[in-house]
Amino acid sequence: MSFSYDTKNELCRLPVQKLCCARAEAYGILLFCNTFSATEVRIITENPHFAARLPKLFRRAFNLQFDRQPEPEQEEGKRIFQITDQKKLDHIINLLGFDPQQNLVLHINFGMVEETCDRAAFLRGAFFAGGSITDPQKRYHLELTTSHLQVSRELNSLLQECGYPPKSLSRGGSLITYFKQSDQIEDFLTLIGAPVAAMNVMSAKLEKDLRNSVNRRLNCDSANLDKAVEAAQEQMEAIRRLQAAELLEQLPELSGCMFLPGDQPLLRRETVEAMTALFCREQPSPAEWQKETEREIFRLGAVAENDPAPLVGSPVLFGSSFFPELLTLPENKGGNILLKKYPAQVRTVCIADSAELLDADTPEVLQQLEALARQKS
Repeated sequence: MSFSYDTKNELCRLPVQKLCCARAEAYGILLFCNTFSATEVRIITENPHFAARLPKLFRRAFNLQFDRQPEPEQEEGKRIFQITDQKKLDHIINLLGFDPQQNLVLHINFGMVEETCDRAAFLRGAFFAGGSITDPQKRYHLELTTSHLQVSRELNSLLQECGYPPKSLSRGGSLITYFKQSDQIEDFLTLIGAPVAAMNVMSAKLEKDLRNSVNRRLNCDSANLDKAVEAAQEQMEAIRRLQAAELLEQLPELSGCMFLPGDQPLLRRETVEAMTALFCREQPSPAEWQKETEREIFRLGAVAENDPAPLVGSPVLFGSSFFPELLTLPENKGGNILLKKYPAQVRTVCIADSAELLDADTPEVLQQLEALARQKS
């Protein structure tokens, strides 16, 4: 079943109690149903729950029965409710504030929807007869459709008064009043008595926001990975030059190497020194210190606001035990391979200012970072 169908089923579970609310709900149904004129009322629905509610609602609102209604055993298909008896029609028209002796020009009698409960009931009836809502997993859209111009204009004013400013359009001779903002749809559904549907819209929005946040982060990580690959290749070339000059053999005490990109203008010298000092921290036993740090990878990070996972970036400091793998990295692959391969050996050194992780890929971004640096100075 559709989300719109489920929402109307939820509304059908509301009891028909107060006379004023029953009459306001029936009023909404009549203004948005298939036919409401001085000679006929015709309501057509395929929803069995709405079909079961209509006779009780009209009996409570107008103390009358339909002249035609579907058989109780009808299980599917269109269900038609009809009133053609002139006395019944005059009675309904009179109760709704119109004059049965004059031409019936349909509009909203605001005197019948002064109370909050009556407004909610009227809008519920309008949604029953002329409303639909799209599955929030796909998109946010709720609309109310009528063929009466004055009703459409006055509905817009009524919703404005309720604090839900809608949008309007004309489609195939019908006048559409609609919402596309999820918060407005949630509030409207709550007002008319469908809190479960409102919660489903809210849950869908939270799920979408979470998914979008994850996608943005993945895209950011992917872009950073591409830059890290380029930086890693430059660093590996430097290591290879050291190896070709036999300098690595001349420096057997070398315990690590740092990949330090040159496009982080806000990275402070003190941060790099602190990171290096942490890597080279003193231990009771020098042998123990060297054995431990040679198997570790240190990378710079910052704790993001409202996010338990830290933002990570460069520089990255590799212990010497990773040199053999760094020297044999596949083409176009950088040190990020080792970060994924040895997650238990990666330690994130968190700093207070995440701006130090920002890199300048274009002159425009560099100008923005320069402006940020001036603000901080």
